[in-house]
Amino acid sequence: MHTLFATFGFVNTWGIFQQYYESSLFPDKSQSQIAWIGSLQYLLIYLPAVYVGRLVDLSKFYWPFWIGFTLYAVSIFLTAQVKEYWQAMLSHGVLFGLCAGFIFCPGIAVVQHWFYERRALALGAVACASSLGGTVFPIMVSRLLEQVGFQWTMRICAFVLLYCGIVASLCLRTRLPPKAAPGGIFNPAAFKSAPYSFFTAGCFFIMAGLYTPLSYFDVMGRQEGLGTYSTYVIAIANAFSLLGRAGPALIADRVGSVNILIPGLLGSAVTTFAWPYCTTKASLTVIAALNGVFQGCFVSLVAPGIAALGSVEDLGRRFGMVNTIMSFGSLLGAPVAGAILAKYDFHAVSYYSGAMILAGFFCFVASRQIHLKGKFWGKM
Repeated sequence: MHTLFATFGFVNTWGIFQQYYESSLFPDKSQSQIAWIGSLQYLLIYLPAVYVGRLVDLSKFYWPFWIGFTLYAVSIFLTAQVKEYWQAMLSHGVLFGLCAGFIFCPGIAVVQHWFYERRALALGAVACASSLGGTVFPIMVSRLLEQVGFQWTMRICAFVLLYCGIVASLCLRTRLPPKAAPGGIFNPAAFKSAPYSFFTAGCFFIMAGLYTPLSYFDVMGRQEGLGTYSTYVIAIANAFSLLGRAGPALIADRVGSVNILIPGLLGSAVTTFAWPYCTTKASLTVIAALNGVFQGCFVSLVAPGIAALGSVEDLGRRFGMVNTIMSFGSLLGAPVAGAILAKYDFHAVSYYSGAMILAGFFCFVASRQIHLKGKFWGKM
């Protein structure tokens, strides 16, 4: 749980940094340019998964994990010193994201080694840690920026993340013995399975739109005159994502993870389309909470959804391949949204992001129907 608290919990704070970089550090840069820093984080947290996932299958992930967590904290210390845009891109984008990738994947894949019948529930509990981090860090960062400034804010965050890394490194252990599955690190033969291919494509599209509202809640709120309350909107979205991670996980083992993911994605698309129309404190709070619930559903159940499409011995690699491919969707999301925003408005941004989520929704429906051989009812 410490791995997700420290990685996605902190990554989900990006909306605070997006606003701060725009207004204070790099006011001469466009929203799209600054959004590339956040997109690199989302790209690189998933990109190494194809390699790290295979290391988990072989029980050889420990050294990369320890080195990754050490450099992860170092990247935040370096970010505290940035003066130029390119420095932030390298430290807060590239190094931060890449190290997070070597931490995040083992935190998910190892848990799946230990659970089968209650796997979705276990992963839901683990995913709650990122929601908790996404609730704590935005408030913490916002308050610290006001009280101690940017440099000490980042240093304090780095010490917190380093502590999480120490605890996680002492706890993570695989259960199954290493097994040499054919196909190498990246196994193209896996895509001969149509359900797996559609599921992977769906994840790519979803990641191109899923986190856009979270990235821009703070920016839009301040433009609408909500002031510092906009910071709490991000925390509210992350707090309610806790419900989306824990609640569906309680029943996913009985009814199937994908069966819950599909309506959850529809809800995510609807709230993404609706978000720019919510310009008051009350309406923005409600839509952020709902969006957080549906976003949490995806984060919690995508891993057991992948697990349902193959054997546990090859799980780390299959999970890694999906994560690596959907990382490129993450890369597209915020910069494309920023470019659209520069030319149009938040409504156009929501149309793009919502459409991407809908495309993923239809891919998941196709994956499910092929897997169940066209049956309407069935567990997946």
